[in-house]
Amino acid sequence: HVYAVDGVDEALELLTGVPAGAPLDGDRFEADSVNERVRQRLHELAEIGRRHAGEQSPASEAKP
Repeated sequence: HVYAVDGVDEALELLTGVPAGAPLDGDRFEADSVNERVRQRLHELAEIGRRHAGEQSPASEAKP
């Protein structure tokens, strides 16, 4: 099948059946959306990278 879409978010919704998710305040997206899942996973991967590089995460640096 060939589908015409107006943007990446529309294509994501069409291919996954999950809402792409509109941006909310800050860096978050609507809950249970593709964009929010991607944001969360990127955050996890960044944390793994920091641990392997011997760095502390910004959240852990703020703790006494």
